[in-house]
Amino acid sequence: MQFRDIPGLIEEKSRLIASVQKNHMAHAQLFNGPEGSANLSLALAFITYINCDKPGDTDSCGACPSCSKMAKLVHPDVTFAFPIADIPNKDFKEVVCKNYLKWWRPFLVEQPYGNLLDWTRHFGAESKQAIIYREESRQIISALSLKAFEGRYKAMLIWQPEKMNIQAANALLKIVEEPPENTFFFFISNNYEAIINTIISRTQLVSVRGFTDEEVADYLVKTAEVDAAKAHSMARLAAGNMNLALSLLNEVEDESTTIFREWMRICWSSDFEGMAGLTDKFNGMSKMAQRSLLEYGLTIFRESLIVNAGEASLQRTMPHEEEFVSKFAKSISLPIIESASRQLNDSIYHLERNANPRILFMDLSLQMAGLLRTGVIQYQ
Repeated sequence: MQFRDIPGLIEEKSRLIASVQKNHMAHAQLFNGPEGSANLSLALAFITYINCDKPGDTDSCGACPSCSKMAKLVHPDVTFAFPIADIPNKDFKEVVCKNYLKWWRPFLVEQPYGNLLDWTRHFGAESKQAIIYREESRQIISALSLKAFEGRYKAMLIWQPEKMNIQAANALLKIVEEPPENTFFFFISNNYEAIINTIISRTQLVSVRGFTDEEVADYLVKTAEVDAAKAHSMARLAAGNMNLALSLLNEVEDESTTIFREWMRICWSSDFEGMAGLTDKFNGMSKMAQRSLLEYGLTIFRESLIVNAGEASLQRTMPHEEEFVSKFAKSISLPIIESASRQLNDSIYHLERNANPRILFMDLSLQMAGLLRTGVIQYQ
C-alpha cells in the first residue's frame, strides 16, 4: 500500500510525510477514523514510506525491496495484531495472530477498507466474537525484542485495539510507553474511546476523516470501472464509507432489511407469539450480526426522520429501501424516533457487555411495540 493508492486525504498524507522529514514521528500513533475510512490504509502506506530505501517527497518509491515486501505484507520488520477467534478444523494449536496471517494478508489486499465482520467472514468465524487475546501481548513483546532485520524501523500494527483483552492491553503498557529503539506502534481504531485510557494516553492521535462523495466516486470510476453517474449515486449512499460503496456495486437486498421489516410489522401488530419466534431467531445469530441489525435499525429511524423533515437531499437510503422507509416514516413522529433510537443505542451498549440476547431482544421488541402503537397513522 502506498499513499498514491488512497484517494484524496492530501492534508493527512502531507502531515504524515512531514513528520518523517522533520524527524517528529511519535513512537505510538493512534489512527482513528469511521468505519470504511482510510485509517488502516494510511497506516500501511506510512509504514511503507518510513522503511522505503528511496522515499520521495510525496510517496514511497514502490520498487525497492522494502516496498516490494510491504506490497505483499511480508516485510520481516512489520508485525500485525488483530482480533481473532478459534475456528474448527484448524491446522495449528495456538490461537495467536501469526497463525492467521495466511488469511490476514489476502484480506488486506482484497479489502483494505473492510470491517471486522468482513474479516471474521474471511477466516470462517462470522458466528464468533473476535478479540485480541491476552497471549497476543506476549507474542508482541517477544517480536519487538529483536532488532530490525532489514528496514530502518520495526513497526507494530494493531488493528481494532478496542477489541483487545484488558489483560493484553495492560501487559503492553510499558513497551508502548518505552518501545525498543527505532520501534513504532500503530493502533488502528474505529472507536478510540472504547480503548483503555492508559493506552490512549501513550499515543498520538491521528484523526482520519471519512471520504468525501467525490473521493469515493473517483475511486469507483478508476478501480471498479463504474460509470460516473452510478459511481456518484453509490458515493452518496455510502456517506464516506468506502467499504460500503464497494459492496453497493453488487447491490443485493441485505438480510437486515428483510428482518427489520418483519420485526417492525410484528411489533406494530403486538404479535407476541411472533415476537417470541423472532427473539429465538435473533438469539441464534452471531453477536456481530445482532449488533449489525440494531445499527441498521438506527439507520432506518434516522432516514425516517429525514423523510418527515422533508429533506430529501439528505437521504441515503438504497433503492430497495425507499418504499419501506417512506411508509414507515408516516407511522412515527419525532418523539417516537427519539425514544426508539435511545432504546436501540441502549441495546447495543448492553449487547457489547454480554447481556443475554434472548432477554434483550424480547424486551426491546416489547418496548418497540409500545412506541409504534403510539403512532397516529397505521403502518402497513
